Amino acid sequence: MVIPHFVIQEGDGGTGQSPAMKEFFRKVDSVKKDMDAIKKNISEIEKKHGDALKATSKATTSKTENSLHNLMDTTSDLMQSVKTKLTDMKEDEKAKKGDSEARMRMNLHKTLAQKFVALSQVPWPATAAQAGARVASRVHHHCTSEQGQPLLGSMSLARSPARDE
Repeated sequence: MVIPHFVIQEGDGGTGQSPAMKEFFRKVDSVKKDMDAIKKNISEIEKKHGDALKATSKATTSKTENSLHNLMDTTSDLMQSVKTKLTDMKEDEKAKKGDSEARMRMNLHKTLAQKFVALSQVPWPATAAQAGARVASRVHHHCTSEQGQPLLGSMSLARSPARDE
């Protein structure tokens, strides 16, 4: 899935900025940095899912899974932080309606919110489940039914989240 890239740059058009706009652009920069970190983490999560599925020993699998879980927790925290920042920005805009700066802030907030929604809809958990199913299928083809079933049953990443519940 391609995430659209919106360019939002701080700029005053040569006319100077009010303190409220400077503060708003500081918040925008903070949200953008967090969203860039989320994007980076999501691609790293996809890579670590692949590494976990390719691991050949329990120690390697355990290490990779721990690293993966830590990265997923960090990404989740970042996503919650961005969500909170966007909500706070929206509340600030409700209090400052009426002028042209308010319309500009509202439009930039809407753009950031749309970008965040697109970012949060990246299907990396589904990708991991699909990769796990492919590995399970390969194991099943390479093993007899008696040999493959215990191995397939022990593969935690080969199960989809729906079957684990």
